[in-house]
Amino acid sequence: MGDRILALTVTELQSESLPNPVPRDYVGVLAKELSAVVSNNFMSTNLPIVLPSLSSSLTPEQSRQVHAKGTMLEAAVYSVSKMPNGRQAIDELARFLLEEWRSKAFLPGDNFKGRLLELGGEFEVFKKEGYADNEPKWKGEARMGEVVEVATAGRKVDAEQKAAKKLFQRLGLS
Repeated sequence: MGDRILALTVTELQSESLPNPVPRDYVGVLAKELSAVVSNNFMSTNLPIVLPSLSSSLTPEQSRQVHAKGTMLEAAVYSVSKMPNGRQAIDELARFLLEEWRSKAFLPGDNFKGRLLELGGEFEVFKKEGYADNEPKWKGEARMGEVVEVATAGRKVDAEQKAAKKLFQRLGLS
């Protein structure tokens, strides 16, 4: 039950930062983000930060069990939900996990174009007029639903990556 409580809280936080208008394909982006944030793998990674005393008391065998560690955090969420100020504590936990995921979801060198394509985004690249053939400029357009970002660079791949990164930043996903 703790996983459902946490998922609901993360969903509420996601809805606070929705772009207006909400792109049609954005729901898929949010669903993947939610799934990652409340996954046992991600929660077990953050267990030492969220529940340090519990984490430090685990045996070496227990500390290798990702599912068990995620379940411990879910159980803690459920227990806290029954406390007088439990909702506030769960909100803080959900905010921490969501921010932690977003801060690590894209690391330097990430393939923003690839991530956008995985999420159903689209690209177009145009060679800009007025530049010498040996020094071309490219305009990349990244699109997710109705949200579009544009970037210019000297190489096609850089224009695509920059446009995709700008799009993720605009959507609050980087």
